[in-house]
Amino acid sequence: MNKLKQSGKLVKIYKTVAYKDQSDNGYVFTTAKGYNSGNRMRYWTSYSDDRLSKISKCKKQALILCCRNKSDCVVLKLTKEFLESQKAYFSCNTDDDGNINYYNIVVFIDGDEIKLSEPERSYEIDISKYAI
Repeated sequence: MNKLKQSGKLVKIYKTVAYKDQSDNGYVFTTAKGYNSGNRMRYWTSYSDDRLSKISKCKKQALILCCRNKSDCVVLKLTKEFLESQKAYFSCNTDDDGNINYYNIVVFIDGDEIKLSEPERSYEIDISKYAI
């Protein structure tokens, strides 16, 4: 992240989480700490419409998720379109009126396999192609 900012390839547009590049593509950065879950690592973060609203004026929008543990780090670029197509399958947190506050994004990594959990349909999908 620091290398990209120093190279001038990213410009901060909201605090320390939202940036855009020279092509007007927007990125929101977040991290997820890894925990052992059986024989693979489990990473959790939240996703909300508010989070990506910081880059809503950018041509393309993506959540950059850094899945980290003590010995490794996997970075995923999840586009807004992809997240929107999947959020019906995520578990979510709601307020007292039933409005969704955020969606839970759970990623499992086992070797070269990177899977996104979709608890609403008891399924996991391969998202290895989103690793950068």
